[in-house]
Amino acid sequence: MLARKQYDVLSVQEEKFKLEVEKIKLENEKLKLEIRRLNQWEIQEVKVKVMLLITRMKSFGLTRNPFSDINDDDLVEIVMKIKQNHLNDGEALMDGYLKARTPPIKIKRWRLRAAVHFKNRAWVQARRTVTIKRRHYSVPGPQYLWHIDGNHKLIKWKMVIHGGNMNFDIKRVSMYV
Repeated sequence: MLARKQYDVLSVQEEKFKLEVEKIKLENEKLKLEIRRLNQWEIQEVKVKVMLLITRMKSFGLTRNPFSDINDDDLVEIVMKIKQNHLNDGEALMDGYLKARTPPIKIKRWRLRAAVHFKNRAWVQARRTVTIKRRHYSVPGPQYLWHIDGNHKLIKWKMVIHGGNMNFDIKRVSMYV
């Protein structure tokens, strides 16, 4: 008899626990919906505020300059420090190093090029004289080696170009647009 009462008490507690879990799940769903609604409202409000800011800035003749405000001497000094550790890196990698710094330095490309060329004219000329070594393939016959490449620059207009050629006699075999 005592065991039966304990079993009944346990089953009642288990039912209460299940009801509590369901309540919590329901509350979580309500909270998620409320958060989504608030986020959408905030996004719409932020868009309005950004557009208002842009309009006000234009009316006062102000512009937002996304580039860093660093003078040329400091820029050359930073570029030379980076060059000490990365001798063979070009302008694109140098731009990446500058943007990866804390705080990031974002400058126009012509300024970076001028800073790199300022003290290292010989280095720039040395980099330009090095030719790219192309591979020379020797294949026993046709259909042994194919080169296939694609160009996705025109994908906005739903045009993708794929081409293939055989390396034995350097003949274009396929071109798909």
